[in-house]
Amino acid sequence: GPRKGGVIVIQEIFGLDQYVQADVDRWSALGFEVVAPSMFDRQERGYVAEHDPAGFETGRKHVFANGFENPIADVQACVDFLKARGPV
Repeated sequence: GPRKGGVIVIQEIFGLDQYVQADVDRWSALGFEVVAPSMFDRQERGYVAEHDPAGFETGRKHVFANGFENPIADVQACVDFLKARGPV
């Protein structure tokens, strides 16, 4: 059916894991165009961690290494990409 709008799914510190991908699938099935940026690619391309203490610690390190401006710029790039086709 017609596009209902754009949605940006933001990952947790574990990367684009199965839970993020399930959210993307759910929103897509509802008719939304979905983008889930890989927020830690600057630190580790394709990063996905287990939901355990080691994954939590690595994700935490990536958060601090990424800084505060990079995630904001990533989300803004997603907004800019999606808004050309309708509401986000």
